[in-house]
Amino acid sequence: MRTCSIALATGVIWALVAVTSGMAAGEVEPIDAFELGDFHVDVRFFDPTWGVPQMFPRFDLGDTTITNQQFSDMWLEYLYGSALYLFTVTDGDGRLVMHFCMRGDGSVRNSARFYKVEVISDEVGEPFNPNAEEYGSAVEKEITSLKVGGTMFEDMEGFDWPENRKYVGNGVEFLGKYRRVTPYVEVKNALLAIMKSELGVE
Repeated sequence: MRTCSIALATGVIWALVAVTSGMAAGEVEPIDAFELGDFHVDVRFFDPTWGVPQMFPRFDLGDTTITNQQFSDMWLEYLYGSALYLFTVTDGDGRLVMHFCMRGDGSVRNSARFYKVEVISDEVGEPFNPNAEEYGSAVEKEITSLKVGGTMFEDMEGFDWPENRKYVGNGVEFLGKYRRVTPYVEVKNALLAIMKSELGVE
């Protein structure tokens, strides 16, 4: 386990606890579940506050030898290639249909919107961690130019605290930059449009 602290613009400090990189999706509890036509959808969030230190062991905010710019570069590099949200679709009998994964698109680096959606076949099974296993052959389609931006997200631990809710949809000072905190509803609405099209749901 690893703990890091993030200072918000107001000086509020939250403790963010990192978990092991080998976590399976089944060990990441769904943050949302809903019905879409005849399908059921579970949504999981892979928090970068534990993912970044796993990719970059030097990401220790207590290390004064590392500059804010270096921390910021590591944060963004993680987002450019990692999965953040996984929407898992099952049918009325509980059988896995497919996954829709929102992931950073490393080919887009000069835009606030640098995410894409991977449509992943049921070959990968369930539970499924999109940041742990090689699954390239199961990606049936990539949908780019997703209309979602931001480098922090409502579902990151700490934004559910009453004193921090005001930052959602707005932003916080983090690693020397003002960063927008993307509301979950923006992610959900963008993915809903894609899922309806792919699943043939009106």
